[in-house]
Amino acid sequence: MILINIKENLTLVRKDLDLAKLIVVTKKRSNEDVASLIEFGVSDIGENKVQELIKRKEIFGDKLNYHMIGRLQSNKVKYLSGWVKLIHSLDSIKLARELDKIGERDSYTFECLIQLNISKEESKTGVYLEDLEKFINNLKEYKNIRIKGFMTMAPYDASEIEITNIFSQAKKTFEIYKDLRYNNLSIDILSMGMSNDYKIALKNGSNMIRVGSKIFE
Repeated sequence: MILINIKENLTLVRKDLDLAKLIVVTKKRSNEDVASLIEFGVSDIGENKVQELIKRKEIFGDKLNYHMIGRLQSNKVKYLSGWVKLIHSLDSIKLARELDKIGERDSYTFECLIQLNISKEESKTGVYLEDLEKFINNLKEYKNIRIKGFMTMAPYDASEIEITNIFSQAKKTFEIYKDLRYNNLSIDILSMGMSNDYKIALKNGSNMIRVGSKIFE
């Protein structure tokens, strides 16, 4: 990987960001590439698998904030306690219960995004919009998780119209909940948009994007 390409691609993506937060997806990228990201001012990276996130943490320590962006299995929660910056994929009460249990054990609060499955793709997990209110109400009893917002993805092969519709629904949902401040709910993040659709996401109110291939291409 030529470092100048990473720098130029980062610059191009950052021009579009305005106030949105950039999480660089480092899945399958070399440690040399990640080191170059740090050199160019990147502070937050995301990995899909717990073991890969742990490897990054072991190498780069406190130089980065680490985001768990893939599906999180309950039996892997214990490995993230005390250091993961944000979990982007809270999708079940079972997972919330395990996060709360481990958090209580370690005196640690996990910050999480609820994953929304707006398109109802069978290949993706996540909470349907019609089930969201009940899901949030069921989360209120857990003192060691803090709900910071929502994450959603559009189908990879969706048209621009379909993507816009999904992201606009997520934005409406975000607006409903963002001013609520009670118990463990403190909504201020709307994470949507990846390399292929982040510009559409930003137009529809995303304040956090997750971009990988666009930066490393």
